[in-house]
Amino acid sequence: MKKIFLSLIIISSVLFTAVAQEDFDSNNPTSKRGETILPESGDIALGIDLAPFLQYFGNAMNGNTGNSAPSLNFLSQPTGENTIYLKYFLNSDAALRLSVELANENLNFKRYSRDDAAFLADPLSNNKVVDMYTYKNMGVVLGTGYEMRRGKGRLQGFYGGGLYFSYSKSSSDFQYGNAISDVNPVPTSNDFSGNILADGRVLNENNGQNIGGGLGLFLGVEYFVLPNISIGGELGWGYGGYKSSQSKYTYERWNGSEVENKLEIVSPGNSGSVIGVSNSSAGVYMMFHF
Repeated sequence: MKKIFLSLIIISSVLFTAVAQEDFDSNNPTSKRGETILPESGDIALGIDLAPFLQYFGNAMNGNTGNSAPSLNFLSQPTGENTIYLKYFLNSDAALRLSVELANENLNFKRYSRDDAAFLADPLSNNKVVDMYTYKNMGVVLGTGYEMRRGKGRLQGFYGGGLYFSYSKSSSDFQYGNAISDVNPVPTSNDFSGNILADGRVLNENNGQNIGGGLGLFLGVEYFVLPNISIGGELGWGYGGYKSSQSKYTYERWNGSEVENKLEIVSPGNSGSVIGVSNSSAGVYMMFHF
């Protein structure tokens, strides 16, 4: 807390100096070069998380020599992190809001296993085979809202409401270098993450699909420290719900006479809802208008 407080003092001092160099009109503040300080119709704003800057200055005030450089981080939304946060101003007092979060992972992990066939033929063999684990995950969160604004000069309050929709799914696939057979019913295999069972090994794991959505209200404040650059924060209240589909996995085993594949249902699906206060901007943020 002390670090953050000192950081805010430093940033406020710098910003106050910058503001003091601007001409001030409570109804239409402009810079000495005639630049409009507040957003106008047609402007677009991009939001970033200000936390890395506060942490950097806070660590510097504490004498920490290993400070990481501050970075431009996406804002965190109620449904997840790494969200692109945009506003489009219909006029100086109203704006449309858009948030987009996209994720798409396709990860491959490989490990060596003993070549059981080569070892059976020659116990001194160092031959290896490859086991592979593939993890796939995709998700999207889309949010939209309508914002109304009012204020005097650089200090602007805003409020409004919005909706969001989310969708995600994930799966895992396993490939093994040693096959199951009558002479090798329990082949050497890598355990990547629970894929080796008491009576077999997992081939595919499907975690199902997750669909969610919600609506909410928000209230916040921004202060324009420079032309088209503001610092602010907001609080929100909302309702959200989700529903997930069936999760399952297939596995292979030796049943005493042949290799068989079996399907195991893990969950029939889940659902839920939540209502309450949220902080949709993860603390203090900075907006760039252009």
